[in-house]
Amino acid sequence: MSISEFKFRNINVLLLSIILCFWTASAAAQCWTSDL
Repeated sequence: MSISEFKFRNINVLLLSIILCFWTASAAAQCWTSDL
């Protein structure tokens, strides 16, 4: 595996984790607001 492939894979994983984090936060926020 080349270095560029490694960097590309790292960026994809980073983006996925960020999207997952935002999605979880928004889902939690919706649960909180619906509870109140």
